[in-house]
Amino acid sequence: MFKRVVVKELVSLKNSTSFRIGGKARYLVIANDEEDLRGALELASGVGLPWMVLGGGTNLLLAEGILNYVFIRLGRGFVGVNAVEGGRLEVGAGTPVERLVRLKPCEFSIFFGLPGTVGGGLKGNAGVRIGNRYVGLLDACERVKVLRPDGAVLWIDAKDLPKGYRYSGIDGIILSAVFDPGRLQEFWGVIPQRPVVEPFPNAGCVFKNPSPDLSAGRLIEELGFKGVRRGDAMVSRLHANFVLNVGNARFDDTMGLIEEIRSRAKQERGIDLQLEIKVVR
Repeated sequence: MFKRVVVKELVSLKNSTSFRIGGKARYLVIANDEEDLRGALELASGVGLPWMVLGGGTNLLLAEGILNYVFIRLGRGFVGVNAVEGGRLEVGAGTPVERLVRLKPCEFSIFFGLPGTVGGGLKGNAGVRIGNRYVGLLDACERVKVLRPDGAVLWIDAKDLPKGYRYSGIDGIILSAVFDPGRLQEFWGVIPQRPVVEPFPNAGCVFKNPSPDLSAGRLIEELGFKGVRRGDAMVSRLHANFVLNVGNARFDDTMGLIEEIRSRAKQERGIDLQLEIKVVR
């Protein structure tokens, strides 16, 4: 029998995302241990709603109104870094990637400026492109501890995951991960150039790059979208793969602008742009 978890209802999530757009969670659970997480999954099953881990709220666009999900936020029990054998580090899923970089600034320099949490970053294999090579968090990871939807906990070797560009194949809730800094030795001290945009709320790059030879930003710029605006949603004038909330952007305006870009890319260039951000309605 799971212990009772603290459940909040109709909690505004607008300020819980980097985009500063969104409505209210039907239910929100703050989980501090594995038992809390099982309780949250049990709640979701009981009320017949899907569940979702919020992570750091980056790379996320939420619709307005009431969002019929059980949202889960990882609490203090999932934040921290512990040394393990062989110079490896076990890192809680709720730990900001920034903290990992600060702890080992040379070894993890390639991830400097990467937003969000370790769990969210591993789920989407966040990373950077160096030349023609994509280097994601999973490249530095040895194994991942996961709570499956059925409540079972298991360790997964990173080499067994079908990882790729912005993809991990991990099913379930990431609890922690073991990182081996030596796996990135060829990139020690390398600090990649990060996109620079105007200082407005945003969710990072909106689209995945269509190919190693064509960035989404360049494509969108060629289509003439820099500075295009719908309401308070605006395509950055500095990097066209960013949509900015320049005031009080609404979901419909933001999504409309994104869909207009996708439509034009398909019509004029025959390219199906794939979202890098997650949209939750």
